[in-house]
Amino acid sequence: MPRIIVLHWTAIDDLEASFRAFDRETLAGRPDLDSAGHVNVSIQFLVDRDGTIYRLMPETHMARHVIGLNYSAIGVENVGGAGGVDNLTDAQIKANVRLVRYLAKKYSTIQQLIGHISNIACWNGVRCSSNGSGAIAPPRSTLGDRFMGAVRAGVADLKLRADGAPGAATPGQR
Repeated sequence: MPRIIVLHWTAIDDLEASFRAFDRETLAGRPDLDSAGHVNVSIQFLVDRDGTIYRLMPETHMARHVIGLNYSAIGVENVGGAGGVDNLTDAQIKANVRLVRYLAKKYSTIQQLIGHISNIACWNGVRCSSNGSGAIAPPRSTLGDRFMGAVRAGVADLKLRADGAPGAATPGQR
C-alpha cells in the first residue's frame, strides 16, 4: 500500500512533450543510470498547466520515479519547470491539492508528502544531501518552495509528514 506521495515537475513546459518522455519503454541519454537498466521512468499522474490531471497508470502499480521509494510512493509529475524556472500554475497547485486529498482519502496508509528535486528527494522544499538514491528520470529542476508550500498549505489539515523517508532531511536541515 502507498505511504508517500512524491510531487515532481517535468522540466518540460508542454503536455505532449512531457507525455512523450513517459511514453517509451527505454530511457535514452542518461548514461549515469545505465547500472539501473534502461527501463524508462514511469509515473502514476501527470498534471497539465491548466490543472487537468491525467492518470498514466493505476496508483496501485509501482511506478519508477524515485529510487528507494518507488515501492511505497505514488508519483505526480507537473508539466513545467523548463530551464529550472518555477512556472507551475495556480491551476496546477489546486489540482495537486485535490489529487493529494483524493489519494489520502482513498489510501489511509499515506503518511507523507514530499517534493522531488534533481536526482535527490527533497522534503518540504528543503535541499537534502544525496544518499545515492537518485531518480531514474529526465533531469529535473528544484521543485520550488512556492509550489510545495502552496500544496502543503492546501492539505495542512491532513497532517502529512514531510520527513521520515530513507536518507531524508527534516525541515530546517541543509
